[in-house]
Amino acid sequence: MCIILFLNTLFIGFANGQTLSEAKNNFKLKNYASALINYRLYLIDNPEDKIAIKNIGLCYFYSDLDKTKSIKYFKQCISFPKYDKEILYYLTKAYIYDQNFEKALEILEKYKLKPGKYRSEIPALYNQINFSQNAITNSVNVTVENLGNKVNTSSSETNPYIDKKEQRLVFTSNRNGNKGVIGTNGSFMLDVYTNNFSGFNFTKSKNCKSLNSNLNEETTGIKDDGSYIYVSYNTGDLKKATDLFKSKKRGSTYKKKQILKEGLNELKSFESSGTFNQNEDVIYFSSNRNEGSGKNDIYIMKKLPNGNWSLPENIKEINTDLDEEFPYYNSFDSTLYFSSNGLPGMGGFDLFKTKWNPINKSWSEPQNLGFPINSAYNEKTICFGRENKHAYISSVRKGGLGGYDIYRLNFETVEIKPVLYLISVKEDSSLIKLDSAVIEILNLDNKILGKYKSNKNSRIHTVILQPGNYKIKITANGYEEIFRKFNVSTFAYDKETIRINYLLKKLE
Repeated sequence: MCIILFLNTLFIGFANGQTLSEAKNNFKLKNYASALINYRLYLIDNPEDKIAIKNIGLCYFYSDLDKTKSIKYFKQCISFPKYDKEILYYLTKAYIYDQNFEKALEILEKYKLKPGKYRSEIPALYNQINFSQNAITNSVNVTVENLGNKVNTSSSETNPYIDKKEQRLVFTSNRNGNKGVIGTNGSFMLDVYTNNFSGFNFTKSKNCKSLNSNLNEETTGIKDDGSYIYVSYNTGDLKKATDLFKSKKRGSTYKKKQILKEGLNELKSFESSGTFNQNEDVIYFSSNRNEGSGKNDIYIMKKLPNGNWSLPENIKEINTDLDEEFPYYNSFDSTLYFSSNGLPGMGGFDLFKTKWNPINKSWSEPQNLGFPINSAYNEKTICFGRENKHAYISSVRKGGLGGYDIYRLNFETVEIKPVLYLISVKEDSSLIKLDSAVIEILNLDNKILGKYKSNKNSRIHTVILQPGNYKIKITANGYEEIFRKFNVSTFAYDKETIRINYLLKKLE
């Protein structure tokens, strides 16, 4: 009996040692998802291991998951008599992600008394807290909608771009089953995906296999009509350049990518993102080339009358000593949107906008897009649909499906034109219009929203509705009733009027 007990103890000890070894190795490789599982298994039999508790917190903190989940473990760390003082820095940041600024300031004050290696970041943290509090107080009138599991997965979906008609969505994902290999961090290489919008729902996403390789492809823009998308290609090797490509639409997917030959790609620099304007005579791109004012700067190139391209020009009014990336020129409002971690904001990267002034020939001072568009997480790209009613971003939000998810922003101050329906109700056999027909429009809870009778002269019913899901009920004396779904697509308002005929059968 003693021997069995000894062997069981030895086995458990060996298993714990192996789990801890795997946890440390995965943590070192930045495979935080796997390290998190390893550490939590190890913690079951070693609940007081300070390093394991700290590293679980760091796994959440460094991952693309909900970083607020690290708070529980960092709080446990500082309850010990002795703890790593840098935990106070991490906990401050975690409370900022949680928008608990009172606690963030309280912990930051403690860290400030005996600061560690993040001493230089203390002023920036105060600025971030102050900026975030003000942004939330003066929030933008926008609702944020997760696109759901037809688009998002438990992995990360980023860089969403949509055509102006909002029918074709393209984005980047590192989800399971990607064409490329699995990196040392446990994630697949980045692939480009497409998804179609019906006016009501998104379809299941499809991998652009003809465009993707075994390495990293990342969406950086789309032409207004969706006929071309722009992508970056990177081997995953930080010592090798990232270049920009374009890919032409072919059916429901995109063709093999072609490198942009306009002169923006440099041999020794990283062109991390870029796109054209609608006429394709101006290119906006981000690069870390030597002549920049920071790490990644945004540049502009224009097509010359002779068909050649100008030399890249640094947009100095918006670039900082840090990173400006993912420029997007919105043809609807003639505004350049981009992300930056060097301008005042709520998080690492915030989204900004600037506009060209043709009179003084300069770009306006960058304007932060505000909360809830921006958050403490990285918001790097934005793309607008028609009339700026909707925009699409990628972010980490509570209630998301995994890491970064794709969200649609609904700008409440932008009104969508209602749809005008001209409805004729006829007898099914003679096709004579019925004067006595009455149309009722109901919501999905069967509450009547409107009752309509026909015009005395034309005998046509005029019904005006906003895009949405409804029910229609049609009755007439001596005829069978019609009661069915009546869905108004978001695409419907493109048409001035929509004519519909309904046929009623006589009662037997």
